[in-house]
Amino acid sequence: MKTNPDALQAALYVCIDDHVAPRRRIGRPPKPTDAELLCLAVAQVLLGFPSARHWIRFAHARLGHLFRHLPRQSAYNKRLNAAGPLISQWSDDIAISDQAPAQYWPAQLAAKGLPADVMARQLYLHALPDDWPSMDYDTFLTARRPLMAQVVRDAFWQLESDSYRPVYSAPSVVPEQRTASMLPSRRIKLSELLDAGLISAGTVLTPAWEEYGQVAVVDDEGRIRLDGQIHDTPSGAANAAGAGTNGWTFWLADTPEGQVTLADLRAALSEED
Repeated sequence: MKTNPDALQAALYVCIDDHVAPRRRIGRPPKPTDAELLCLAVAQVLLGFPSARHWIRFAHARLGHLFRHLPRQSAYNKRLNAAGPLISQWSDDIAISDQAPAQYWPAQLAAKGLPADVMARQLYLHALPDDWPSMDYDTFLTARRPLMAQVVRDAFWQLESDSYRPVYSAPSVVPEQRTASMLPSRRIKLSELLDAGLISAGTVLTPAWEEYGQVAVVDDEGRIRLDGQIHDTPSGAANAAGAGTNGWTFWLADTPEGQVTLADLRAALSEED
């Protein structure tokens, strides 16, 4: 694991990014992103760096190609101290509120009624130490950290194994396949959405991805104005925002019906044709 930190970071990001709650902020999003911050924090434990100073020095030397905005030590420590709310909240968390574990845990066990093997698996995946409801918080954190590292370590070794074959349960509903007839029959320009009245001059565009905070505007010629620059295509504007992705799915347009991706508006226009 220590000889391949790149693969470790990739595995961590895949696992962590799905569990970081999107957070609305005023102003530009933080750099690194919340998911990247947690990747760095978990990797610090797995790679055996007890000192944040040594870890950040290593990250700048070895991981700069993976993280465009690596923090300095003081910023790293400050972000970690405020990182508690990053993990997604479930409805059970809201119902529990400020109850102590010794109060809510027996009720949760009774309500869920999980088989013993399933419960044991859940305790392992959530890195909960034995007798954790009776621990004080500091003791709980100390006991949980190595268990969290072990869960990620096990997942890393599983992903690295050539014999690993993931097993997915069959979906209850087979998603509709996009056939050639469902795709736009011709190349549609943003100006055509303007001509069709699906958007108007001055329509505000915001990124569909939470980590981007830029705001763009459609001009009267069907172009996109972003940070004082004019872009002829949605993808060009997305690239300028630093996303490097399909701009039709990246940008959300403010419409009377709410925010809609440009791709959905394009599909609606294609259906009219």
